[in-house]
Amino acid sequence: MKLLPQLESDVYRLVLLSPDGQRCLMVRVNGCRRLPEVEIPKWTRPAEEIARSIENTWGITAVILMFSLAEQDDPSCVFAEAYGSDVAIKNILNAIWVDVDSLGDKEVGRSTRECLAAILTGAQTGHGPFAKHGWMNDVIEWLSSQISSRTFRFDGRFQQFNVSGPFLLVSLGNLYGRPYWLKAVGEPNLHEFPVTVTLTDCLSRFLPRIVATRAEWTAWVMEDAGHRLSESAPAEDFVAAATTLAKLQISSIDCGRAILDAGCFDQSNGGLERDLPMFFEFLIAAMAKQTSTKAPQLTASRLHELHAIVKDAFDEMSELRIPSTLIHNDFTPGNILIDGEKCKFIDWAEAGWGNPFYTYQHLRALIAKSDGHVDRLSMTDQAYKHCWGAALTEEQINRAIRLAPMLALVSHLYGRGGWLASQGLLDPNRERYARGIARHMDKAALALEGVLCH
Repeated sequence: MKLLPQLESDVYRLVLLSPDGQRCLMVRVNGCRRLPEVEIPKWTRPAEEIARSIENTWGITAVILMFSLAEQDDPSCVFAEAYGSDVAIKNILNAIWVDVDSLGDKEVGRSTRECLAAILTGAQTGHGPFAKHGWMNDVIEWLSSQISSRTFRFDGRFQQFNVSGPFLLVSLGNLYGRPYWLKAVGEPNLHEFPVTVTLTDCLSRFLPRIVATRAEWTAWVMEDAGHRLSESAPAEDFVAAATTLAKLQISSIDCGRAILDAGCFDQSNGGLERDLPMFFEFLIAAMAKQTSTKAPQLTASRLHELHAIVKDAFDEMSELRIPSTLIHNDFTPGNILIDGEKCKFIDWAEAGWGNPFYTYQHLRALIAKSDGHVDRLSMTDQAYKHCWGAALTEEQINRAIRLAPMLALVSHLYGRGGWLASQGLLDPNRERYARGIARHMDKAALALEGVLCH
């Protein structure tokens, strides 16, 4: 019999509080009451998956408050609260509510008890403004004071996608129409708050409208702007994304000072090119640490060759004199919103100022994964070229598109560049990711060898 592969999962010990914060959900196991455990698939959004598991298991709508790290042999812990005035528990798994004050040391460890006390008192714990009981009610009360009662009334439904320290993303149901989205950020992405507000002011046609901001939360509330682009979307959606991206980039040309002042990184001043030696030294060191044999390991000699190819490509791109514009640098399907023929972009934490064709290359790479990608690429290229036709010649556009696949990878990995001289060099996750990018660079370079101007 063929065995099915086992899916990797994460296990969390669940501390689920009642709406009034006075009781906690427990289950009986072998005659003893214990905190329940929740198992979710790896590589998913924990807050979203845990809330779904609570709903499916006990029929309870839950707000996720915070996570704490595992201690010794115990799994990581997640704190949540049941939302709503009436909480009914399905008669399964011997689930019971017990008074928080009655929890003993065998049921709740010291660290968990300290976190629980801080959550209930609203004490400052370093876990951000949402690590406290009742934060959802605070959000609804604040938002209701910011938006006209004729356009927003909370309908009691919400979908929480994440919460991690000061970070939060939640969709809030609206009785009068589409939901509103609340997003909050913290270190190291504090700059996303002023960047998003600035871009919404300067380039309002291309981002969801912000209806409220709260500086102490570094948070903002946006109107809903449609569904996220998927790889299986119709060709018209990709054309809309390419057209809107080009118009955004062209419109941003005169906004450079404001964009940089807001906190976007600058790749237009040659810093990336100047750091290429250090960049490739990092790639050589990262590649030497590879232990897996599932993917090819690039030799130091090949990486030196790539360094020369990348340098020549940057030189040739510079000769094209493409104007610098706003670049996204995280242009994934989830950050592209489609609403009919309209398209808007979100998540500007990695926003910068540089070559516009690098961001467009991210869209082309997405299209290349879909069925019928040749026809789709032709349609989106035509739309993108048409928008840039008034500012650039056909030769400039075609050459930039040809050079972009490799240079966009370098630009994406380099990002703000500061990590090259920091402890980021020692981050195994960054090294692993960089090895994957290097292999993609190698493939892109093969298409350029022999056609670069020397």
